[in-house]
Amino acid sequence: SSNEKISARISSISDTSNPIKKKIDALISGKLHNDQGFIKMMDYVAPMVGEIDIHTERRLMEQLEEREIEANREYLEAFGKVNDRVQNFVSLVRSLKAVCDDMAAKIQSNKAKTQDLLTRTAALQEEKKALERKQVLIGEFLRKYSLTAEEETALQGSSVDGTVDSKFFLALQRVRQIHEDSKQLLRTNGEHLAALEIMEEMAKKLELAYEVLYRSIQRECRLLNVDFLELKGVLVQSIAAMQDREVLFKYAIEEYTTARRNYIVRAYIDALTRGGGGGSPKPIELLSHDPLRYIGDMLAWIHQGMASERELLQTLLKLCRPEVLNEHCMAVLSHISEALCRPFKVRVEQALSTESNSVVLYRLSCLFVFYGETMA
Repeated sequence: SSNEKISARISSISDTSNPIKKKIDALISGKLHNDQGFIKMMDYVAPMVGEIDIHTERRLMEQLEEREIEANREYLEAFGKVNDRVQNFVSLVRSLKAVCDDMAAKIQSNKAKTQDLLTRTAALQEEKKALERKQVLIGEFLRKYSLTAEEETALQGSSVDGTVDSKFFLALQRVRQIHEDSKQLLRTNGEHLAALEIMEEMAKKLELAYEVLYRSIQRECRLLNVDFLELKGVLVQSIAAMQDREVLFKYAIEEYTTARRNYIVRAYIDALTRGGGGGSPKPIELLSHDPLRYIGDMLAWIHQGMASERELLQTLLKLCRPEVLNEHCMAVLSHISEALCRPFKVRVEQALSTESNSVVLYRLSCLFVFYGETMA
């Protein structure tokens, strides 16, 4: 019994102190046919095991170590390639960072420059707006205080005969308005150099325009020596426009008066010697043997002629101020009728020199009184 105890004790000691046995027992006790890892390991190791002898384990260990070294070498080579790529990537990243830093620096620099540029641009835009406002004001000023090319041309009259048309009067009114506006501007703003220059320039243009207008009136008045006269509207406008220039207006009226004097004297002589067209009425001179009818017909013709002249003169001055019409109407008619005095006086004296009948003389005196009151 003591021997059994000793052998059991030895067996228990050997069981606890042999790790290989434990591993073998663990492997045996495990279900290795279901362990995929073990199966793969055996598939990997099996080709390396040739003949099994006491050196098998050593050879297997050497082959495994060689394969491990080869695997490590391949891993190291692959890792070296990866490392090279990583280093290249790092270099690229650093280059990119340098580029980004440079771009950031340039952006900051450009931002500062751009800010200055924006400030200058804003200032220039404000200056541009101010200049545009000034341009608008200057444009309005020039439109208000200067003439267009068409108006300048219209003020010169016709290049053919020097006469004027409706455009001339519009341009003349425009010059007057500019002259008055510049005068008002000068009163309002004191020493205004531009207003003074404009006023002087418009004054010169007015003088030239009135000279053109006067020459046109002269030409039109010289065409008034015709019968069945109908005054042109441009002549009526010309006389009305001239009334602000007293001297030129007086000369224009004298031109008209002279033209009408010449016409009425010629018409009176024709009525005395030729009569009307087609022989009717007959010449007044045919009645010279009858002083009453002779002188009566002459007075009737003079009365009718002066009535026509009055209507014509009123038509000529219809656009003028009433005081102008009142001032010149009687003087013009008197000057026109004065041209008839001498030929009428000569014929009346001839008729009376042979008349001694007191009744006829009395009737003639009554006739003179009647026409004197009628034409007064």
